[in-house]
Amino acid sequence: MTMHSSRRHYYRAGCLHTTTAFRASNSFRTSERHLVGGQSGKRQEPLPQGSDRHGPSHQDGFFNQQALRRSALDEAKAGNYFDSIALFDQILEQNPLSATDYNNRGLVYFRNKQHSEALDDFNMAISLDPELDSVYNNRANYYAHHGHLLEAILDYDRLEEHIYVERGRTYHLRGDWNCAIADYQRAKVCFYSSSEPLNRRALRLLGQVEGWLDELLMPLGFQPEQSL
Repeated sequence: MTMHSSRRHYYRAGCLHTTTAFRASNSFRTSERHLVGGQSGKRQEPLPQGSDRHGPSHQDGFFNQQALRRSALDEAKAGNYFDSIALFDQILEQNPLSATDYNNRGLVYFRNKQHSEALDDFNMAISLDPELDSVYNNRANYYAHHGHLLEAILDYDRLEEHIYVERGRTYHLRGDWNCAIADYQRAKVCFYSSSEPLNRRALRLLGQVEGWLDELLMPLGFQPEQSL
C-alpha cells in the first residue's frame, strides 16, 4: 500500500496505558478507554457479602494493582526501566490476562533496548486483546526501528481509519466542514476496504462517522434518496 502523506500523524511514540498516563516523545499517551476498572482483562468482582473487611479481598487486590501500576509508570518516566519492569512483572503475576500491562511492559522493554522481550509482550497483548489499538502502534514502531517496513506498514494501516476519524472530528468541531467531510469519507473508504472483518469497536466507530457525515451533508442539501 502507498504510504500517505498523513502517515506522520500516526507514527506515534510508544503508548503506555494508565489513568494518568503521560504523553510521549519524552512521554506516554493517555488512553483510558482501553482500561476496565483501571486495567484490561477481567472485570473486578464486587466484594462478597459477609467478607471480612479487614482481611484480603478482590478490592484489596484491585487497589494493590493500581498502586503497582502507578509506581511502574513513575519508574518508567524517571528512566528506571529495570525497576519499572519488575513492578509490571508483579502486576502480571496477579493478572496474567492483562493485555494493557503486557503492552506497557513491552514498551518499557523496548526503551530499555530489550527488543526481543518487547516484541514478545506486544504479541501477547494482541493475542489477549486484538482490539487494543495502541499495541499495534508500539509493535509498528518496533518493526520500523528494525527495518521491517512491510510489517510496520501493515500495523500502521490498522490505525489509518482512526487517524482520519480523529482528525475529521477535530475539523468538525472547529467548523472546518469541508476538511471534516473529506476525512470522514477517507475513513469510510478505509473501513469498507479492510481485508479483515470489522470488529465491534470498528463497526461502532463507522456508525459514528456515518452519523457525523450525515450531520454535515444534510444542511448542504445532500438529501438521501426517498423510496417510492
